[in-house]
Amino acid sequence: MHADIPLETRIVLITGTQSADKAKLARDLATRVDSDFADFDSETIAADGTPIDRLLSAVSTAPFGDGKRVVLITHAEQLDDATQKKLASGIDKIPSSSLMILLTGEPVIEDGKAKKGTTVITELATAVKKHGKLADFGVPQKDDLRAYVERLAKARGKQLRPDAIALFMDLPADDMRRLETELGKLFDYMGDEVVIHASDVTEVLTRGPDEVIFKLCDALGARRGGEALRLLDSTFHLGTKPDGTALRVLTMLARQIRLVHQARILLEYRMIGRGAVPLSAEVAAMLPADGIKATLANPRMAWMGDKLATQAKQWTFEGLEAALIALEHADGALKGIVPGGDNPREIIEECIIRMCS
Repeated sequence: MHADIPLETRIVLITGTQSADKAKLARDLATRVDSDFADFDSETIAADGTPIDRLLSAVSTAPFGDGKRVVLITHAEQLDDATQKKLASGIDKIPSSSLMILLTGEPVIEDGKAKKGTTVITELATAVKKHGKLADFGVPQKDDLRAYVERLAKARGKQLRPDAIALFMDLPADDMRRLETELGKLFDYMGDEVVIHASDVTEVLTRGPDEVIFKLCDALGARRGGEALRLLDSTFHLGTKPDGTALRVLTMLARQIRLVHQARILLEYRMIGRGAVPLSAEVAAMLPADGIKATLANPRMAWMGDKLATQAKQWTFEGLEAALIALEHADGALKGIVPGGDNPREIIEECIIRMCS
């Protein structure tokens, strides 16, 4: 991203949820000053209450050294609307010898969109796109999120096994601050250990609604419907938004059923549980890379394989097929594709009852 921003660029707006990548880009851009005159040619200004004259004065000062005059505005979204509008119309007044960096805080995401006031106004963003560069580190897609986690781990000299990465993939993708915080705690916890397994992650991951959801998944896997419904009640009490909680629970239940389904297949070949024979290459080729195969490949996760084998014995293939149909129906109801999506909690309750019946 840094290399994509030409040296002649006068203003850069850095937005999005990925705070680590945003901060890194801001640091990289700040190196465009002459290092011998960094104390004179670089300045950081907190946006809150700063008048437009102060901003333009700071960025209009000629650099002492041969590099750029770099002015970093932190929490740019906190500039009042009038100041942002004046800045948008005054970008052409920034001299070519200067660079203004507008770094925003983490936006509040509601219904998939940034809440008003937690990002810069449209006029400023549009002006930056026209006269400068916009670097948007938005909510990553699943594949991008996986690569992001692996990149953060590599930067700390760590290697996450697929089963460990899968646990981070289950965290809400729009809560990048939590993801980065949890990864930081994990890396500190591991010390000099390089390879990280799922069992290491579960030791460190902050307990909360997700812990209840994992217990809920285990109850469903064992077809203990009453316990699953009680845990579902706790999950909704801990959650803040019924729609978001329902989608989160549904995603995790679907993941559990897929794992149990894979375990049920392995039971047919006697390749899981006590007295199991080694997993053959032919059967392994039938399984997804980030599913039960990754779990069985990790000696420290043997307990997980045994648990899934025990759960799989409670299911027939017909029952698993019916569970997948129930999950598909619930997904459609939550998304408004099929009728009955007015009460997210009741949709999940009905889904669990259908799966455990």
